[in-house]
Amino acid sequence: MTQYPAVLLVALALTACHQSGGKNVATEAVAPPNLWSHHKVLDMPLASCANKAKLVLESLHYTHVVQANDSAYGNLGGNRAIVKCGEIQGGSFLYFTVGGADGKAVEQQRNAIAARF
Repeated sequence: MTQYPAVLLVALALTACHQSGGKNVATEAVAPPNLWSHHKVLDMPLASCANKAKLVLESLHYTHVVQANDSAYGNLGGNRAIVKCGEIQGGSFLYFTVGGADGKAVEQQRNAIAARF
């Protein structure tokens, strides 16, 4: 019974390799996406925050921008951003995040969204 986990590990290790030009090459690992986020408390009603979220993404040249209730999301290059507004007493709570493969671009896009609010 205890030999099965070892056999399974060996099988998984072997399937992670493929034949290439006469030698075994491990498959290239895919790096996880980078994720940068931030939040702010705004002195504006929820509806105004949600509308501004969409306008901010469009002004930064995001494509396929969609406003869904109190949030907006869109794509820029290989990155995706979401801007979410929540109602709090006296204003709105804004949360936004950008994710993608290029960490520098993700950080810059997050900072650009923050600067527009």
